[in-house]
Amino acid sequence: MRLWHFRLLPYLPDSQLLAQKRECDLIWKDIHNGKKTNHILINYIWEYDTSNFVSYYYLLQEEFKRRNFKFNNKSNWGTFIYADPYERHHNNEYLTMCYWNLAEKYLRGQKDFTADVWKKLDEFYKKEMGNNG
Repeated sequence: MRLWHFRLLPYLPDSQLLAQKRECDLIWKDIHNGKKTNHILINYIWEYDTSNFVSYYYLLQEEFKRRNFKFNNKSNWGTFIYADPYERHHNNEYLTMCYWNLAEKYLRGQKDFTADVWKKLDEFYKKEMGNNG
C-alpha cells in the first residue's frame, strides 16, 4: 500500500490509478470508523490533519475525471480546501522513490505501462528534477 506522490497522479498507468482509488477508499473507511490503517508506506499520513487526505483524494478524483473513468464516491468528504497534500513527505526525495518504483514496473513489462505512458512520466520527472534525475 502506498500513496503515490500527488504530482505523479496524472502520469500513473491506469492500473496504479485504479489501485490508488481502492487503497484510498480503504484508508477513508478506517478514518471514518476511528481506526488507523497501519502500513509502513503510509503511516506518515497520521502526522497530518485529515484535510490532507481529502486534498489527495480530490486530486485523485480530478485525474479520474480527466481520464473519463467512473468515480464512485459514497463517502462524505466534506468541504474541500486545496493544499499540497503531505507537503513534508511528498517532497523531491519521495518523488524520486516513486519514480524508480514505477520505472521498475515499466522495465518489468507491466501490461498497461506503455512506452508512451513511460515517456510522459519520465519527461515530467526530469523536468521536475532539473534533468538531474
